[in-house]
Amino acid sequence: MFTASAERGSDPHGTDGEIRGSVVGMIDRDGRVERLRTIERKWKVEGVYASIDARVIDFLFVCDQDDPDIASPLLSAAMPIESRFEGG
Repeated sequence: MFTASAERGSDPHGTDGEIRGSVVGMIDRDGRVERLRTIERKWKVEGVYASIDARVIDFLFVCDQDDPDIASPLLSAAMPIESRFEGG
């Protein structure tokens, strides 16, 4: 499992840019991206913990909103291990 986040470029003072979005994905044993899901755009995900229970992947996402006045949230989500069981 992996996460990736994108931001608009930083300003001349070196501060972070606007959050553009984050994703969570799964890489297969050959190193190919097997699945990719977007995370609600307002969150900038910095890390992920994943565990498997009853054919479901449970996630905890650590976020950093780049604002010292806002506490960094810890989010949770779940996804079936097999994509054929996902709603569409």
